[in-house]
Amino acid sequence: MKILINYRISLFILLFFATSSYAYSAPVDCGGGINGTVPDMTINAGLTPSPLNYSGPANKSGYAGAQYSNTWSYFSCNAGFQPQLAYRVWAQADPSLNFDKNGLVTLPLAPGVGLKIMLGIPGTSLFNFKNNSRNYIGQIQPTNSLYITAILPDLSLQFNGISIKSGSYTIPATKLLTVELRDPSDTAGNGNKVSYATLWLKSFTINATTATCTVNSNNLLITFPSITANSTNNVSLGSALFAKNFSINLSCPATNGPNIYTTFTDNINPANFTNILSLDPASSAQGIGVQIKYNNSPIKFGPDSGLPATTNQFLLKSNVNGPTTFNFAAQLIKTGVVSSGDYKATATFTLSYQ
Repeated sequence: MKILINYRISLFILLFFATSSYAYSAPVDCGGGINGTVPDMTINAGLTPSPLNYSGPANKSGYAGAQYSNTWSYFSCNAGFQPQLAYRVWAQADPSLNFDKNGLVTLPLAPGVGLKIMLGIPGTSLFNFKNNSRNYIGQIQPTNSLYITAILPDLSLQFNGISIKSGSYTIPATKLLTVELRDPSDTAGNGNKVSYATLWLKSFTINATTATCTVNSNNLLITFPSITANSTNNVSLGSALFAKNFSINLSCPATNGPNIYTTFTDNINPANFTNILSLDPASSAQGIGVQIKYNNSPIKFGPDSGLPATTNQFLLKSNVNGPTTFNFAAQLIKTGVVSSGDYKATATFTLSYQ
């Protein structure tokens, strides 16, 4: 009869970048009576400011303070003129990119921030890339009887809720998008005439200064004593059959410590937002459940996330300095007719520094 409490350790994936080759017969024509074609182009986008210097809470969401936007990149004909057709535009995020559940590109070596990628063409709203799928962006329309054959990359750093650790992080040059310029008649986007633009993110540096703590009790095993089903006959539903205390120990900065929030997650059913932990499917006992209490109140479970305002996230303590202990209790409660057998439940906890 056990309950296992695990501290969630996030896994960061190192991305490997590879170039892809595209086979096509010819670039698109310039049109408008211009005898020429539209050559491929490369866009090297640099985030501003660079480097990004950040000092503040380790867990945040929203705009991180560095971006590349409002810079149009124009296609031109190799005859020296502006292309003059209502080209159709398709684009795809590079297959090497890894998107998180919020649609941000995970940056190698820089936990805590992700890259938001958007792209626009004249006369359309920005398209937000959230995966590696190929997408139709739209068709270029004339402005004052003139075609402006251009694309508008819009890149921004966003906090992703993962703890940002103090340090200096250099992000390498990264291929982000391949943009296709296609003939107006190529509605399916598979014709044999296409010109390409590749979008690269220039290398940049993030300098971060944050306050976080070290968890000294990552894995906790709590063992309950054996009880008989008969001993629960006179116990009302929802009442505790047994309780056992446990502690989470942290080592925090000596001064200027963070505000610490936490979320406990049901490991068997992460969508469980009640205050009763699910039993492991292999458990044979019935009619019992497990609760975790803090300050004598049952904790409601929530998603495995460090983002501020996560469902059922709560404040442990503000301005935590030095060695700190937080005391909890796990209790076995009656949820129905009790039958004998073994049982196990597992929860994880995620700390958020805000």
